[in-house]
Amino acid sequence: MVMALALVRYRQQAAAVNVELVTEHFLPLCRSILDDQLDFALVFGQQVDADLLAEPLFHFSMVALLPPHLARQEPVSLAWLCANNLLLMQAEEPLGRVLHRAP
Repeated sequence: MVMALALVRYRQQAAAVNVELVTEHFLPLCRSILDDQLDFALVFGQQVDADLLAEPLFHFSMVALLPPHLARQEPVSLAWLCANNLLLMQAEEPLGRVLHRAP
């Protein structure tokens, strides 16, 4: 939501600059920056290599979107999601590491 609008505005101001938006996993993005294939990357909740500079852009709360038949009156927890087979993230995966650190 934020990135698309920012790219459109940037292209309007710098039409001669080539902008390409790609999606990739964390480690390949870091390698691409170190190999001068990318100028920057946006990632979430990761520790970066000492050769890279990381600047937090914002902090946010994670929300769960549930189908109507699982509607709850109270907030759900990660434990509830796992217990109901709605969240299966391996601790070795980047997003899994973020989720497994959450309270």
